[in-house]
Amino acid sequence: MYTVKGCPACAKARKYLKSKGANYEEIDVNDDVDTVLKIVGKDNPLEVPIICSKKKCEIGFDREIFDQLID
Repeated sequence: MYTVKGCPACAKARKYLKSKGANYEEIDVNDDVDTVLKIVGKDNPLEVPIICSKKKCEIGFDREIFDQLID
């Protein structure tokens, strides 16, 4: 999951993933800007959190989408 420090949505996503017992790696967007730009596209606004599964990446925190990605 790509996050930034101080992001309320990232904190909610982190808490939710922990409550589900999901294994995930957290990466600060600032540490991997090139990869994040490939995910969101150079012309789109950067929003976090970004959660990626082996199948796809989703931007923002939505419990239903997170459930689909972690199952």
